[in-house]
Amino acid sequence: MNKLEGWGGSNPQWWYERQQLLARRIVARENELGMMPVLPSFSGMVPAGFSDEAVAQGNWCGFRRPDILNPASETFATMASRYYALMDSLCGPSCFYSMDPFH
Repeated sequence: MNKLEGWGGSNPQWWYERQQLLARRIVARENELGMMPVLPSFSGMVPAGFSDEAVAQGNWCGFRRPDILNPASETFATMASRYYALMDSLCGPSCFYSMDPFH
């Protein structure tokens, strides 16, 4: 939900690989059923210190929140383009994306 920059340390690499395989299977099954997958959208959340253009969001319940990029900035456009290309290669193509900037 983009509220935290991190908690409890990093996940092991196998976890990311398993999640990617699961996402690909889910998207493939949705396509088989004639459904249009809705994938996560890029909201502009980035780690603290990622860019001078990013704005700090402060804390939430004592945890540091990630910084956020201005959606009108070139950095946002570049990162969004890279995000959607990676999402497409990991999960397969989609026409629909969803996000809640308030989470």
